[in-house]
Parts: sequence; C-alpha cells; structure tokens
Amino acid sequence: MGDRVHKALLIANWDFPRDPGQLPALNGPRADVRHLQEVLTSQRTGLYHPDHVQVLSNRTRGGMLRRIEDFFLDATRDDQLLLYYSGHGKLSLFDELFLCAKDTRVDRLVSTAVSTSAVSTVVDASPAAAKILILDCCYAGSFKGSAGPGKLAGEGRFVLTASRGAELAPDADAADTTSPFTRFLVEALDAKAEDSDGDGYLSVDDVYTYVADRMREERLSRPQRSFAAAVDVIALARTPAGARPLPPVAINPPKRAVPLLSPADAREEVQRGREAERNGQLRAAREAYERAARGNAGDWSVLAADLLGPLLEAGDDIPGATAAYQQVAASGHPDWAPRAAVRVAHHLEAKGREAACRLAIASGHPEWAPAAASLLADDLTAQGNTRAARELYDQAIHSGHSEWAARALVMVGTLLAGEGEVAAAKAAYRRAVLSGNDRWAGEAAARLNDIAM
Repeated sequence: MGDRVHKALLIANWDFPRDPGQLPALNGPRADVRHLQEVLTSQRTGLYHPDHVQVLSNRTRGGMLRRIEDFFLDATRDDQLLLYYSGHGKLSLFDELFLCAKDTRVDRLVSTAVSTSAVSTVVDASPAAAKILILDCCYAGSFKGSAGPGKLAGEGRFVLTASRGAELAPDADAADTTSPFTRFLVEALDAKAEDSDGDGYLSVDDVYTYVADRMREERLSRPQRSFAAAVDVIALARTPAGARPLPPVAINPPKRAVPLLSPADAREEVQRGREAERNGQLRAAREAYERAARGNAGDWSVLAADLLGPLLEAGDDIPGATAAYQQVAASGHPDWAPRAAVRVAHHLEAKGREAACRLAIASGHPEWAPAAASLLADDLTAQGNTRAARELYDQAIHSGHSEWAARALVMVGTLLAGEGEVAAAKAAYRRAVLSGNDRWAGEAAARLNDIAM
C-alpha cells in the first residue's frame, strides 16, 4: 500500500440549462462530491492527499472529457486512480450510457454528453496499475455492458455503479444533501464497512457490500460491481484501530463450511494462478485455482472457481468445468453467478438446464439474464412451446442488450413468419436491423429480404 499514490477526480453536474425539461436540476451532486472529498482525505480513514483530489462542478462536455483524459493519461504505474461521477445519466437509442454535462441536450447526446465508450478508451490507455470508476447516476449499470462483454471488467479495473442498467438512481430528497448511494458510500469509507480480511484496509468489495446492503434495506436501486479479472485487493480507505466496526450478531446463524484458507491466502493462490496462466503454465495455474476454489474463502474462492472453469473447459474436462461453474453459480455473486449459470446450462442436456437458466434470468443481470432467456427460449421453441419461448425472447428484447436483444428480435421474427404473421415478422426484423449489431442486423436484413421476395 505504501508505494501506491492515490488520486481522485470527482465530477458533479447538477445544472443543465440547455435542456431543463429533459434534465431537471439535481439536489445531490453538489453535496455528493463535497462529502466524498472529505472522507477520501480524512486523517482518520483517508488514503488520499488533499492535493491529489480534483473536483469538477457543472462542466461542459468538452471540459469534462479533457480533464478525464488528462487524469488517466498523465498517470504513472504507481498511481491508483478513482473517477467518480454524480449527475444525470442517459441511454442512447442503442443503450450506451452517456454522462450528462452542463451543455448536454438529450436529443444530441453524442455531441453534448460524455459517452462511456470514450471513458473506457481513455481508461484502457492509462498506465496506472489500478483504476476505479464509481457512477452515481441513472442507468449506471449499463456502463459494464456498453463496450462489450468483459470490456470494463479487467485486471486492475474496478467499477461500482448506483444502479443496474435499466434502473433509475434516486436523487437526494432535499437541496444540498447527498444521494442515497453516495451517502452510503461515504459511510462505508468512514469505517462503517467491515474489513473482511482484517488487513486494516477497506477494499472495493468491502465498500460495495456495505453500500449494497444499505440500498437493499431501503428498497432503492441495486448497486452493481465489476472486477471479475482483477487479482489485487484495491483499498479505498483505512480502518484505524478503534474505528473498526463490530461484526453483526446473527440470530440462529446458518452453518457454513469451515474456511480452509484465509481470504489473504486464497488471494495469493489466485494471484499465483493468474501469473502462471499469463506465462503459459496452465497446469500450475489450474492447481493454484483449485487450491483457492476449495478454500471456502468467500469471493476469492468463487473467483478462483470462475477462472478455473475455462481452463478445465479448454482441456476438455467438461465435468470438472461444470462443477467449477456450479460453485460460482451457487455463490450468489451478482456478476459471476449469472454468467456461470449460463455456462453450466451450455454443458447440460436441454431437460436439465432450465434451472440454471432460470437462476441467471432471476438475477436480472444486464448481460447474462437475457443470454439465459434466449438459451431457454431456444429450447422451448425446439419443444414446440412457442408461446413460452416468445415470453422469454421478449425479456431479452426488453433488456436492451446490444447482442441478445437483437438476436431475440430475429428469433421472434422467425417465429412470427412461421405462424403467418408476416407484417409483425417484418417489424421485428426491422427493429433488429436498426439495432446496428454486427451479427444480427445483417441476419435480420437477409431474412427481411427473404420475406419480401
């Protein structure tokens, strides 16, 4: 921790004079960045020097993007960078998230708002070892899927969002007060979160767990996280002696498997496995992942199983891969479990994979829920249950996912064409064409042309 330099760029936009009808003034952002800056630089728990925390308020699109680019590209390998945004988030026609600026117009998002694909490109180019993005805006969960599967979840890259891709994030109830998400974020960083591995630091996962639990208790939007391939514990705050929270007392706590590894030991095994995998030492990587996966050490064991599955699959050990994916699916992790459930489903016979698909669908994950809905719908179509299949394809369509929604439109169009509903089939194909998806727009155009002939 001592060699790492912590830097933060905090952006708050609450005034949108060019489109007040679509972008009403917000209560929370002004207080959000003020309180977040205070806790990040706190002498008691903070890791950030005041000189290393920049605050931007009510900037134009150009001003925001220039500062974001400078922030990430001027960094060094030793820097840990935190980008935070509080303000309006808007989705484009094709469900890309845009961060709204002072000069944003909703009917001109590309030229007046900051696209998260642009942010992603800058983050990718940054030499910093660790990059954290925290978004307190509506539709923030779309950021994880906007640039393609796995694009934002990478080694040393972490994303926390106030909501899922299709959700609105609540603003503060009154002027100059914090929004619920940022209020709980500040509480977590102020040593309210539990230091899960007892190392004296609050990790991204510790902070996420606290915020997600509080948001769930208040029945608000569902925060999301993404750091699937990261192998380092990224600290956001310190937990000083005396400030460490007491663990909650459970009434009739459930029996759990006795941990065989500490979280720190499991993390080391995962790190060892990642290094071996990068060096092409696949057997050593598999063995390290297996040790961590068997360790019952919380998320690190789950992550190890998630990394182990593809290695076993590549080696044609399908039973082993399925068992690894089942471990992940059973964990309930908001990102890894739905993906693993879909992977499990691909290795089961049609009769046995419905439960795995239903698990992923119920998660509401912006990518893997529509993927599972499509997979199960294909099975139901093959069984002749087209009504149930249509309902699942509709779920995939309503998800707005760039690939799965477009694919589902093509499948629905094919079902409708087969039932003689030509006009409805054409409408479905046209929607798929308009999606612009590289694969399915072309397929839809071809099928539309077949109907027209």
